[in-house]
Amino acid sequence: MKKLFMCFAGAMMVLSLAACKPTEVTETVPTVAESANPEGLTPEIMMESTEVPEKLPDANAPILEKAALYSINSAGTGLVREIVDLDEMTEETLMEQLVEKGVLDSAIEINTFGISGDIKAGPGVKAGSAGGEDRIGSLDLAQAVSADASKEQMILNAIANTFIENYELDKLEILINGEPYTSANITMAAGDYMTLTDGYEEIKN
Repeated sequence: MKKLFMCFAGAMMVLSLAACKPTEVTETVPTVAESANPEGLTPEIMMESTEVPEKLPDANAPILEKAALYSINSAGTGLVREIVDLDEMTEETLMEQLVEKGVLDSAIEINTFGISGDIKAGPGVKAGSAGGEDRIGSLDLAQAVSADASKEQMILNAIANTFIENYELDKLEILINGEPYTSANITMAAGDYMTLTDGYEEIKN
């Protein structure tokens, strides 16, 4: 009986020790991908969430025209060419730009401007190069330029280059109230025209 009791007590002790043994906890270490993506988003969903919406052009934005403008350099020895944006390119807006750049006095106004001869031949092709008539512009001013002889000639070159390039002319006639350009320094005769000055950066009068 005593032996049976001892066996029973030993069995109870083994069960007691088993019950007191701590339960092992298995810790799951997150992978690098899970750490960077804690919400578990798929690559497709993540790509959609980070996409920057495409900015569409403003349909109401004004459409500007580009024009070449010639002004006199700071040394007064040549011209400077730049491209400007205009709401609309007309003889008036070109003259306004020349006034703004200090080329012309605001008192000088346009009476008329017209073009005769060939139609525009296209970019890089001169209008009269195909054997037709020259494309000639006629700019009639209300008064002559008031400046010393050297600067006056530079101003006329700036006007001529501006109008010839933008209107794709072969040459430009400048008039004063319908007559050939005449001032205290410069006198033009009927049939005298100005052409594009290629070496405009340095002009020798």
